[in-house]
Amino acid sequence: VWNVEFVAEDLKINQVNSLKKIFKAGDLNANIFLTSSGDSINSILGSLDGSMALSSEHMEISSPLIGKLFAADQSDDLFVNCAVLNALIEKGVVTLDKRAALETSRFNMLLNGQIDLDNKQMDLSFIPQKKNSKGEKSEQVVSSISLVGPLNNPKPKVETKTLLNTP
Repeated sequence: VWNVEFVAEDLKINQVNSLKKIFKAGDLNANIFLTSSGDSINSILGSLDGSMALSSEHMEISSPLIGKLFAADQSDDLFVNCAVLNALIEKGVVTLDKRAALETSRFNMLLNGQIDLDNKQMDLSFIPQKKNSKGEKSEQVVSSISLVGPLNNPKPKVETKTLLNTP
């Protein structure tokens, strides 16, 4: 059995080598507590338990996937004023709670869903809310986008039900 505790305050995420291609700027605060056991990567991931609380401000995200999903009409960069993610992890399944959200200059977004680390599958929903001209939240949902499938090749899916219910 092993335990991991990771706490970061004001971590410059663009200075982390593995994140440089995704994040151009931003500060990250993180509280991650994990426990697991096993003798292989799969057994460790499948028995993973714990929690994550992440928050960030003033991020600039440069990612082809993010650009295609949310910023296709402008540059591929997405400027995030604030992002918060809370997740519980039980037996290798990461579940985002209802407090996962981000705010950009163009929209607010709620996130929910699960990532199954044992079976290497994801089912995440991104529900943007368009802001009005004053930058305040508007109740109109532009569309709901999901990323579904294997972790190494998830497919974006537009939720037509949400689109049909929008005025």
